[in-house]
Amino acid sequence: MLGSEVYTVHLVGSSGDDFVSCQALKAITATAHKLGRIVYHLLRHGEAYVREHEEKYAGEARERRERQFHRRAKELGYVVLRLKARVDASPTSEASKEGESMSGIG
Repeated sequence: MLGSEVYTVHLVGSSGDDFVSCQALKAITATAHKLGRIVYHLLRHGEAYVREHEEKYAGEARERRERQFHRRAKELGYVVLRLKARVDASPTSEASKEGESMSGIG
C-alpha cells in the first residue's frame, strides 16, 4: 500500500547511536543552510561575516514588519496613520490634581 510504509534514517555516529531523529536532521539541515549563507556572503560580497547585535536586528525586523503591514493594508484599501504619543503630564499626576481640587469643595 503506497504511503503506509514508515521510513527511518539510520546514521552511524561516533557514539554508536545508529538512529538520528527527524528533528536532529532538521537541525543539521538548518545549520548547514546558515553556514552556506555565510560562505555565500563571503564569496559574493568579499566581506567578513558580522554577527548583528540583538537591538539592531530587532529594530530592522520591526521596520520590515511595519513596511509589510503598510503594504498589506494598502492592498486591502486601508490608510494607516501613525499617531505620536503625547508627552503631557502622566495620568496619575492629573488624577492627583483633580483629587486635590475636589477635596477643597467639601
